[in-house]
Amino acid sequence: FFIAMQGSEGPDSAVQREEVMLVLLVAATAMFFLAMRHLAPILMLPFGLLTGLAVSLKPGSLLLDIALLAMASVLMLRRKEYAGRYILWGLTGNLAIALFMAGFLWQHHAVHGFLFIVRTVWPTYSRTRYAGIRYLLRHLMPIALMPLVALGLVAAILRRGKVEWERWALFLAMAAGAFSYFAQGKGTIYQRYMFVLFLALWIGWELSEAMNRSETRLRVVGVAGTAALFLVVVPYYVALMHRGALQEQLGGQLTFSLDRDLAQLGGDELQQQVQCLDVINGCINALYRMRLVQNTGVTGDVLLFAPESSPAAEYYRNWFMAHQQTHPANVIVLGNEWYQSGIASFDKVNTWPLFASYLRTMYVPVIERHFGGDFGSPAYRIYLRKGSAVLADEESNPLHYRSPVL
Repeated sequence: FFIAMQGSEGPDSAVQREEVMLVLLVAATAMFFLAMRHLAPILMLPFGLLTGLAVSLKPGSLLLDIALLAMASVLMLRRKEYAGRYILWGLTGNLAIALFMAGFLWQHHAVHGFLFIVRTVWPTYSRTRYAGIRYLLRHLMPIALMPLVALGLVAAILRRGKVEWERWALFLAMAAGAFSYFAQGKGTIYQRYMFVLFLALWIGWELSEAMNRSETRLRVVGVAGTAALFLVVVPYYVALMHRGALQEQLGGQLTFSLDRDLAQLGGDELQQQVQCLDVINGCINALYRMRLVQNTGVTGDVLLFAPESSPAAEYYRNWFMAHQQTHPANVIVLGNEWYQSGIASFDKVNTWPLFASYLRTMYVPVIERHFGGDFGSPAYRIYLRKGSAVLADEESNPLHYRSPVL
């Protein structure tokens, strides 16, 4: 179910940290199950290593780490086993990853930068684009999962057995995933992945056990759930993949078009002369394909064009403008992707009046291309610096103004 769902949500979701984080957390949970079932404290070491790596990707993983360590203590106390060894091995794995990360920061002289991100940038991102509790509740669970949840609940009720610790572990993982989703507050589909995946694991647990029971009604529920998955849910997601294929092609079309424009403007001669101002909509991809190093290290304009002032936004704006004053980019590629607004618009530059004025005064817009006829479809503008050799060359050999609309 999870593979089909994620595939339908496109490549943008496939490159998020959550995907790698979930692989680590599922493997960690498997190690936890083995450690508890076989009374093997040493298996809590890989558990701690895996959860530690997951926490290094997103701090929300720490909730599951703590919850399962606490559960290990309770289980061992009930079995009259010494719980300290299990906790110690788990924490040893966590500590090993923490020391590794600290060593990495120290080696690369990045401790100060890391602390700046934690103290200044993180709070800014946490307040950015809060979706609202109604939106968050409405999008917590995929629609296609609801009938499977209903059948899982029916199977659990008909089974009438005691809730084993394995199921409680999955419930804890679901709770940790839901808490992380609401705490982030943005309602993006990939931020619900921890909740969705462990919920799907619980459903699979209930349905597979129902099919292995002798009671006819339980077997019927298990078979009905499996049939619904393969005959309804999977075809539904395959249809979504086909429907979303064109939209996904638009981002690639933008990258290829920008490649051609930059090649005409100078190609390899544009090393450290191009500045991308977008989020993920293709400019950085175009530079990567052309092996061009950008004018600055900025890889996203979220904080540059934030509607509300914050210490982080002011810091990055001042840093960016200082760099522009000393080493101005000859080419600026402005994308219309506007993270905080939720709509695509070039008007995002107006949230930073100083830069908007600087762009009008120092640069000339030479091309604007749109990809797709819908409002909010991907687009970019290219600005060239007045007095630059790139602008002089473009004036003698103008970019084609035919927009490759799909």
